[in-house]
Amino acid sequence: MSRIEWKSIGDKYEAIGYLAKPGVIDTIEATVPEDKLNKFK
Repeated sequence: MSRIEWKSIGDKYEAIGYLAKPGVIDTIEATVPEDKLNKFK
């Protein structure tokens, strides 16, 4: 599994925006602590 760290919050949002585009990616898998699951969704 890979770990991604961004240099800035802007870089992070840009990456998330790209991944959210139709046809780029269909699923994202993540290990999320149970108490953070709703926030992740």
